[in-house]
Amino acid sequence: MRKIALIILVVLIMTITACTTAAGSGTDEKVVNQYLNGKTILWQHVTDVNKAAVWYEENLGITRLDQIDGMIFLSINGDETELALIQSNEKSLPPYAVIDFQTDDIQKLYQHLQSKSVKVDPLTNPGGPYWEFHFYDPDGNKMKMHGYANA
Repeated sequence: MRKIALIILVVLIMTITACTTAAGSGTDEKVVNQYLNGKTILWQHVTDVNKAAVWYEENLGITRLDQIDGMIFLSINGDETELALIQSNEKSLPPYAVIDFQTDDIQKLYQHLQSKSVKVDPLTNPGGPYWEFHFYDPDGNKMKMHGYANA
């Protein structure tokens, strides 16, 4: 139940902090949320924070920002979105993707992860130019990667 609540909170925060195009303005002007600063932290429970941090750095190119009280924070895109790894002794991991990353070259990243012996599910095309696959960190956390194929 706690994990479901955390997922709902993360989705809610991401939805609230997303910038949207100003309605009817015909411009690319952004509407900024007046309450939140747009920074988002995604929490991932792992059994070994150091091992997990190295895995994310080596396989996804995410850079380490800080380590505080056994938690490691990694930058996904500058200081806007961070991945926080937290030590957990929980044995049951969710059967669904908690984190969904986007890439500009999904085939290249898929091949890269395979070459690094990362467990990946098949690359699928649910429609149009959109492609996706699931992959797993050393603790079995299921994540999703999506992107668009270049024509």
